[in-house]
Amino acid sequence: MHVLELEYQFNMDIETLFSQWTSAENLKRWMCPNAGEILSCQVDLTVGGRYTIAMRTQSGEHTVTGTYLEIVPNRRLRFTWGWLGNNWSNEVDVQFFSADSGASRLTLRQREFPSSEDLDQHRDGWNMCVANIEPDMEPSA
Repeated sequence: MHVLELEYQFNMDIETLFSQWTSAENLKRWMCPNAGEILSCQVDLTVGGRYTIAMRTQSGEHTVTGTYLEIVPNRRLRFTWGWLGNNWSNEVDVQFFSADSGASRLTLRQREFPSSEDLDQHRDGWNMCVANIEPDMEPSA
């Protein structure tokens, strides 16, 4: 199975960064690639709680959904990730770190892609989405 590992740096404190990943209102601002739009976003930020994000992109309407497996405020989010209509899902592990001068960084590890093509599509998607959190940000890796 294929594993995706990414790292990003941000000019915001770790609390602000963590809230970008845990608030439906914040997710609506950035969790869509290709200059698409979020149609709806629901978040039950509890272990065992679910999230659902419906979006419209150039390629059509898509919905991703999953379950929160681990939540450590300002440190870690671990959740399942699956697109409605796909026959597979996987797990995402996002870890948050404080950096110098009030900055922060995160690592994202998404594992068990069925193919390298699926991994490449998700790498591109994450890079486009995460860039929406802080438009001047560049991926670290």
